[in-house]
Amino acid sequence: MAQACRPIGCRFSFLPAEFTDRDGRRILLKAQQSGDFFALMRMYEEFEPKGLAQGLPPVDRQLTARWVRQLERDCFPLVAVHDGRIVGHAILTELGQDTSTELAVFVHQAFRRRGLGTQLAQCALRCATTAHCRLLWALVQRYNQAALRICHKAGFSLTEDLLEPDLELRLPLTRTPAPAAPGVDLRLTPDYKPH
Repeated sequence: MAQACRPIGCRFSFLPAEFTDRDGRRILLKAQQSGDFFALMRMYEEFEPKGLAQGLPPVDRQLTARWVRQLERDCFPLVAVHDGRIVGHAILTELGQDTSTELAVFVHQAFRRRGLGTQLAQCALRCATTAHCRLLWALVQRYNQAALRICHKAGFSLTEDLLEPDLELRLPLTRTPAPAAPGVDLRLTPDYKPH
């Protein structure tokens, strides 16, 4: 069985990372810590629209709290922080060597269309590659153009269109030859040709 990365406490040399969004706001990307629970709950209380992506984030506050705790326990979550406030959340499921992992990205509506979703996805891709995952996938609703753009920019491709509300997108990951310092400067190499 593949060794999985423990959700809270995973260490990546490139985290935390900072970037400036299109509005000039400085945003910190970091692995979620156990102390981030209440700030993350605040983001999801304000988040709109609720429940659109496979019922996520949950509409009910108690269900949201249970969901966030489960993500802390079972997944590798990343958060985006601006002025001490969580404004974005990316989740990688079953992050570990030789696994396939699902990517989900949630961005507070006041920070959408400013590059944050793309930055969270790129950071999550780097985590997955560093953890030696072999495949990244995402379920995206076909009318969620922002999520489809983020996935397209990251290199995902459509696996099959079953004419369902959700599309499954995949990105095979390969690891480039190890650089001089092991575990540093891993890059994504899609194994398909871009369109």
